[in-house]
Amino acid sequence: MPTKRTRLPRHLLPDPRPGDAVIRYLLTGQYERDLPAGDNGREYWLAVWGDDLHEKWRLVGGELLAMWIKTKPGSRPWAWWTFDAPREPLRLCADRSWNDADRARAHRRRVGGVGDPQHEVMGCAIVFGFGVPMLWVDPWMVSAFPQSAPDLYTPGWARAIDPDDPPRFESEAAYLERHGLLTDAERRRLPAGAFEPEKVNIEDDDDAD
Repeated sequence: MPTKRTRLPRHLLPDPRPGDAVIRYLLTGQYERDLPAGDNGREYWLAVWGDDLHEKWRLVGGELLAMWIKTKPGSRPWAWWTFDAPREPLRLCADRSWNDADRARAHRRRVGGVGDPQHEVMGCAIVFGFGVPMLWVDPWMVSAFPQSAPDLYTPGWARAIDPDDPPRFESEAAYLERHGLLTDAERRRLPAGAFEPEKVNIEDDDDAD
């Protein structure tokens, strides 16, 4: 005998759309300083730390992306860079074995400046934000590591960021143009200097985590 299924009224079903805190994270990649209370807080942490953050983006990404481009032409939200942006091979430290997922990231081209991302010279985690490395070699690493492990690190093995000549990367608009992702309508609304290279912000790098 068939089992009779009772359907819940639509207003009693769980809302699959992410809450405001998760949406802000999808847009900016920034953690909430004042966490939502109750179920909203639980939904936030499950999305950020769980496996469904990509699914949340898939659910509302098109809507959020259209809104973002309308107000910030020539750039893209954090989740777009994380999940949708074209990936390219990375330069990686040769002293460890990287899996296939690590070998490519959505990243902007570097166009100048002094300083090495940690993943290029050390077996460290690969962390990018908006197409730019977030973890850089610190001055203390350059001097400390050759002393602690002279067989692995020698003087000159890496360069810390030079405050007078920090690393520079192509702009988001330049990346989008290079990949054919700028529409004519968006290009007409680009702010002045949209294609100028961008410098790594050292202070923001220190606060990346």
